[in-house]
Amino acid sequence: MKSGLLLILLFLSSYTIGYAQSSRVLKFNVRPSNSGSIVQILWTMNPGSTCLNLIVERSANGVNYSEIYKYPSVCGSTDRAISYSWVDTKPLQFAKSFYRLKLDGAEFTLPIEVNLQANLSEKDIITFPNPSNGRFSIELKNEKNLSFNLELYNPKGILFYKKENCTGTFDSIDLGNIPRGVYLIRAFFTDRSSFESKLIIR
Repeated sequence: MKSGLLLILLFLSSYTIGYAQSSRVLKFNVRPSNSGSIVQILWTMNPGSTCLNLIVERSANGVNYSEIYKYPSVCGSTDRAISYSWVDTKPLQFAKSFYRLKLDGAEFTLPIEVNLQANLSEKDIITFPNPSNGRFSIELKNEKNLSFNLELYNPKGILFYKKENCTGTFDSIDLGNIPRGVYLIRAFFTDRSSFESKLIIR
């Protein structure tokens, strides 16, 4: 009887530890684009917290999760908070989805639900020339004359370039010789709206 009770307690203990809420993550956010074509995953590690194995997981029902991205190095710092970003370029379309972080195989963030169907809108950013050799211009709608940040993500969904506090409706970028592939450009406005466009580098 005692041995059976001990086994049950051990099982419950391992289950609780395996699904512990992570205290190492200071902030975790999921930001879908206006068009619903991509989802940006953002997180900040607490000062003094590190993670050797950080994974972004996604689920269609909030129960069964699968790995969609693994951070290639150690997350966090021993003395300061560090923020990270990754883009899911192939999210679940016209449906709800759930995102969470998995740390070292034992801790999770609380899942965040996203409904891409509610974020569909017209694309309002143009990139030219496209294809490009790394030198290109961007023209976008900015009727409210808001400032915005420009971000460029490489084919693996990793932030490659960022330009902050842009203004107006036109900007030019010279990245020189960058690897070939399909890149994603996003403009984030101060009113939390965003536009995106794909750029082909040859």
